[in-house]
Amino acid sequence: MIEEYQLKTLQEHVSKAFSAGMPDFPHYTLHGKEHLIELDRLCHLICSSIPNLKDDTEKINLLRLAIIMHDYAMVDVPSPEREQELRELMEPTLSFADIVRKSHQDEIIRSLQKRADELSMIFTNAVPGDGDIESAIAIARHHRFHSLSHAPDHLKGLCAYPLQKVG
Repeated sequence: MIEEYQLKTLQEHVSKAFSAGMPDFPHYTLHGKEHLIELDRLCHLICSSIPNLKDDTEKINLLRLAIIMHDYAMVDVPSPEREQELRELMEPTLSFADIVRKSHQDEIIRSLQKRADELSMIFTNAVPGDGDIESAIAIARHHRFHSLSHAPDHLKGLCAYPLQKVG
C-alpha cells in the first residue's frame, strides 16, 4: 500500500524536477510544486464527495500517486532519436513542446525507468512492475488521449479520459 510519506516524498522530488525545468525550454511547462499541491487538494475534495471512494484510503492514495506521475514525463527532454520517432508519428509542423504535450502520457514509463533508483528509495517495497506502481502508471496514462475502453477494468473508475484515442 502506498503511504502518505511516500506520496509527499515523490511530490517533493517531482516538484524539484519541475522547478529545475529545462534550460533550453525555460517556459516549456508551467507545472511546479503549487500545481502538484493544488491537484492533491482537488483529489481529496473530489474523493471526499464520492461515497464509494471517500473512505478507501488505498484507492485514494493510488489516485494521488497517479496524479503526481501524470506530467512527470514533461520534465524530460527526449533523446534526439526519440524526438525523431515522435516527429515521425505526428504532424511535422508541431513544435517540440507540442510533441511532448501530445505524447507525455505515453512517456511516463520511460521517465520513471530513468529514475528507477530514486523511485526504489522512495517506494522501498515497490518498483516499476509492482501492482501499485503499475496501476498508478495506467491511471496516469489515461488522463489524456487514451480511451477508457483500453484501461484495466479494475481501474476505470479512477481514470479520467472517456473519449476515443485522438491522433
